[in-house]
Amino acid sequence: MGGFQIKAWCFRVLLLVFKTCIADEQHKDRIYPGFQASQVDWSDYVGLFLLSNNSAFALGFYQALDVKLYLLVIIHLGTDKVVWTANRGKLISKSAKFVFDKNGSAYLRGSDSMAWSTNTTGQVASAMELQDSGNLVLLGDKGSILWQSFSHPTDTLLPGQEFLQGMQLKSFRNSNNVFHYLEIQSGDLVLYTGYEPPQIYWSLAVGSKRSEREERSPGSPRINLRCLCNIQPNPSSPLELHIRDAGRWCQLCRCIV
Repeated sequence: MGGFQIKAWCFRVLLLVFKTCIADEQHKDRIYPGFQASQVDWSDYVGLFLLSNNSAFALGFYQALDVKLYLLVIIHLGTDKVVWTANRGKLISKSAKFVFDKNGSAYLRGSDSMAWSTNTTGQVASAMELQDSGNLVLLGDKGSILWQSFSHPTDTLLPGQEFLQGMQLKSFRNSNNVFHYLEIQSGDLVLYTGYEPPQIYWSLAVGSKRSEREERSPGSPRINLRCLCNIQPNPSSPLELHIRDAGRWCQLCRCIV
């Protein structure tokens, strides 16, 4: 844990330097077919090579707990929070390449295999854009969306991001070697652990009914579950919803803890 804290502190220091020394070359809200990047190429800029137009978010390489390995992430610069990860299950070395090729696909290529891809080869891609919302978008002809990170969340939802049937939030593995998941099952929003078989320990439907009963009971704690859908973004943080390794909600309104 101590090593992780030191690494995170060092990254924040480097990120602060990066924020104060952004050059025009790094201040890109779009990249175009033919673009390539590696952590080595952008080490002077903490591995970050694509910025949103408002400089709130950045796409780039983030050092893993094993300091020789890296993740491709979107990070919120105001809070230093990673809000999306491309290759959580397949870490890469500092020489691995992010490639936006001329065949319509963007991918992360390790030394011997593909670590991540948009799987859009054969489509006409005109640009890749990191939007002010934190959404990484692969744009097609006439501005159509071929692929977007908002449709492939990892463990975080941002304001304005839809969470639909078929999507899933997955926490990092906790100290007990267990993942926690959030998804929609049969029209109900559920949290469950990654045991075999999976064990559901919270659902919106059951939680709402329990909350209504508790509201009618004098002296009982009140939990407003309705704010799950109506939460308002806090200017100081972009995180609308985040599933942690403890498997608990972490929201701006702190309605479920």
